[in-house]
Amino acid sequence: MLKKGGIINPELLSELQALRHTEKVVIADPGLPRVEGAKEINLALTSGIPSFADVFNSIFNELAVERGIIASEMQSAGDQAARAKNLVTEAFQKHQYVLTSESHEEFKNLTKGAKLVVVHGEGTRYSNVILVAGVHFPKLTD
Repeated sequence: MLKKGGIINPELLSELQALRHTEKVVIADPGLPRVEGAKEINLALTSGIPSFADVFNSIFNELAVERGIIASEMQSAGDQAARAKNLVTEAFQKHQYVLTSESHEEFKNLTKGAKLVVVHGEGTRYSNVILVAGVHFPKLTD
């Protein structure tokens, strides 16, 4: 099937479609430690490509999300990290999803048990987010 839009990477799309309720997806910068047992898809081509924003927006728009977790250090780690935090915060607020922040050390602990890790190419510190899969129930028509 040839999709008209959204994620077209077949491996990433397949992994996202296989997620079950409460399973975790980590969108990770290249420096985040590997998550043992998780499927890792490294999308990085060169430094900065694809960006955190590109990967976050693509996955967030494709996935039913229940909640998310970011590192509290994002806000104070410089302009690019603050922009990444604002992007995530605005997306979660728009959809009224729960977003929490934890210390970076706790964030790394919370990645344990993730089903999928998607690595972007941006080297911005703390540009990581954990997305917890939700359930999408389409509205039924009478």
